[in-house]
Amino acid sequence: MLGEDYFDQRLGDINGLSLIRYVCGRGTLSTDNEVIPVEWELNCAVTGAVVLVLSSHVILDINRMVNANGIFREWTLAGRSLDDSRELRGEGVIVPNIRFTVGQNPELPHYFCHCRLLDLRDAPARIATSITAYISNFKFEADRGDTVRKLLTSCDLCVK
Repeated sequence: MLGEDYFDQRLGDINGLSLIRYVCGRGTLSTDNEVIPVEWELNCAVTGAVVLVLSSHVILDINRMVNANGIFREWTLAGRSLDDSRELRGEGVIVPNIRFTVGQNPELPHYFCHCRLLDLRDAPARIATSITAYISNFKFEADRGDTVRKLLTSCDLCVK
């Protein structure tokens, strides 16, 4: 992964005003017949420009990036942020630019992407949002029963 510093350098002073500050995670890049595990990094600048960078151990060569007719192949991206707080979905993802290094300190290739549709959402809460409580095995006694019934009907025992 490139890390936050890359986005700080690329966007400069306006990075602090980004609509979506640096978010990263893992997921899959897929087409009809192929699924590739990827790591992703995302930033949406204040101008609305989306910077989406993918990294993978799988090399996307020219045959994977471009169809037989010379048009960029469109991929689908799905993933979750590393802190499990956000879900990412992308449609029409194309990879027009690749950066990689060789030598003593080789890195994973970085794929700079464009996409037709990108959806970043907070992951659904994992706790119950609706709780219902009932009082059972409650014994009412003579005159006190009416008082208790009135008290119970005035209380809201169902939290929704």
